[in-house]
Amino acid sequence: MARGAQAGQMNQEPVDRETGEASITPDARAALEKRLEAARARGLPENFTIRPARVQAAAVIAAVLVGPVAGWAIAKWVAPGSGFASFIGFMALPLVLGAGYAVWRAAVVSILFRTVSRGLLRALYSLLVKRTRPTPEDVLPNAERIAAFLHESIRAAGSFARVGLIMGVAAGLLMAIAAPGARVLAFVLTFAACALYGRGLTHLAREGYLPMPDE
Repeated sequence: MARGAQAGQMNQEPVDRETGEASITPDARAALEKRLEAARARGLPENFTIRPARVQAAAVIAAVLVGPVAGWAIAKWVAPGSGFASFIGFMALPLVLGAGYAVWRAAVVSILFRTVSRGLLRALYSLLVKRTRPTPEDVLPNAERIAAFLHESIRAAGSFARVGLIMGVAAGLLMAIAAPGARVLAFVLTFAACALYGRGLTHLAREGYLPMPDE
């Protein structure tokens, strides 16, 4: 009788497997909407769109080129003739891009592990405790967890902005040392450039213009 009741409940669920609606209950849908609303409140776009590969490639090339040029221009302005200042300016913004991607990738891997491990733990519980064979639905993430993973991964692109702040302080101090005649200006310009560059990269990533890190 219990199995019949469970089968009847399953037959009442939507069966559109392409959209994943079959795995979303009203409670799960409400929880997902709350997560999406919280994500949007943190600056996540409502409808995230992955841009075409050529658009992403153009955005990455532009980010790679703009960084060194902007940093080099700042160095030439505040400390003309200083090779050390030119080196700091040339490397600071590209490091924001590289380190930001590394931190973003680590965050995505952590989110992915947390998402997948829940299903694996559930499968182990079924095998070792319940002595029953787990179904694919028990192991694989459902639509709610997949959507939450994608949105948490996109939100993790804030790593660029955080790295930009840290790099701005470090590079700003070094630039100030290399520009004894304009220490305050050198620090302010370098810090602002790194912070704005990191914030811009975060915006591009959350709008789908930067490719998500692959694992």
